[in-house]
Amino acid sequence: MAWHRAADPVDPEEAFLQAVTGQVRFRPDRAAIAEELRAHLDESARDLEEAEGLSPEEAKAEALKRMGDPAAVGEGLNLTHNPALGWAWWVSRGLCVFTVVTLGLYLVFYIVSLSAMSLVRWLEYGVFYRYSEPVERVVEVDRTFDLGAHTMTINEAALLESGDVVVRVHSWGEPRVTWTPPNLQIRGESGEGYPCGSTSLGGLVRWEIYDFTPEPGETTFTLGWPSIDPAAVVTVDLSGEEGAP
Repeated sequence: MAWHRAADPVDPEEAFLQAVTGQVRFRPDRAAIAEELRAHLDESARDLEEAEGLSPEEAKAEALKRMGDPAAVGEGLNLTHNPALGWAWWVSRGLCVFTVVTLGLYLVFYIVSLSAMSLVRWLEYGVFYRYSEPVERVVEVDRTFDLGAHTMTINEAALLESGDVVVRVHSWGEPRVTWTPPNLQIRGESGEGYPCGSTSLGGLVRWEIYDFTPEPGETTFTLGWPSIDPAAVVTVDLSGEEGAP
């Protein structure tokens, strides 16, 4: 209910409320003060009806009388509703709202940007990937391993015409752990590990591109993370022979 009503000289309650709130210089508080005073008057009038057996009109008049001089009441309220403090509160509330909205928009922008970047990376390295050198043969691996904090997928291995080998891997990482996934371990037929270079591309999906130069004539390799899980390995044969693993 709005505190301001049409002027009515025969309505003592409204005249009292307007006299009180007219003393309050901080206008934004006047409506709330009027509603609070009106509720207090109604409660006082009900108490007087019950305690002293007054009629509703008599109780309302007595409640108004006991409220005191409206100018004095208004002056007291004006001291507690200081304009400087009032505007400071409104400004601080506005700043809080602005901060919350700004942070919310930034979070939405960050999530959308990260998702968009991840989608672009997925398309670039998962669908439309092109090797920088001529390729002799590609073996689809498509094996996924759950390594606890990370889910790792070996996508494919490619033998380049230069003799080098490129392995593509992508991973998902839990948000509460380090985003850096474990490095892929590559071993040849002799069981010796191959040193390899790698390229990392972040996003919700993280891509790893590994490349190494095998020994001449070696085409079978073990790929995986045996130091984390002995079963997290797969054997790839890039010779192209029928029945190769």
